[in-house]
Amino acid sequence: MDAFELLRKQAAQKRDAHVKAARAEFWRTVVAIKALRQRLDSNAPKPPVPNPKSLMVLLRENIPHDRLFSAADAIALMADADPERRIRFRTIRPYLERLEKKGIVHKIRRGTQGVFWAAADYAGPLDLSSTRFITEVAAEALHKFGPLTSLELVVALRAGGYRTDAPARALLNNVATSLRRNRLFRKDGKRWSLKSALASP
Repeated sequence: MDAFELLRKQAAQKRDAHVKAARAEFWRTVVAIKALRQRLDSNAPKPPVPNPKSLMVLLRENIPHDRLFSAADAIALMADADPERRIRFRTIRPYLERLEKKGIVHKIRRGTQGVFWAAADYAGPLDLSSTRFITEVAAEALHKFGPLTSLELVVALRAGGYRTDAPARALLNNVATSLRRNRLFRKDGKRWSLKSALASP
């Protein structure tokens, strides 16, 4: 090996040593930066987690002001606004009565078939002759078409002109809530049907 080849070899070795040292220094710096970031993140104040709205607030915010509504309607609208919240019918009825005492809603009775409510600022007609419960129209649809899923029922109801102004999701929640509480209906798997095949709508 001549002198020039030896010099080139020594230069290459020196270069490799510098590269190796630089890489080692780079990774030490990366680890230090990561540790610093973790320390700063752990010491940083956590953003406050907002408390969930009370059921009363959720109910007041979702009361329809352009139409009459039932407790099941209110529950469906609340569930649409807060899908993670579990809302029970027996909880909402007393809340509506408390709102009535405060003058926020008014109770509209409908014979033996149930109760409708109206917001205090509702200016529409109070004649309930054209107002029907979802269980009534659902019974008619099942009597006509046979067993249907909740989604199929919503499609059938909207096709028949029932609550076309309501969001489909709210109507879907209303179907599930109302039919589950009514003894006229049963659910086999995913399909609803009338308990008596001869039940009239």
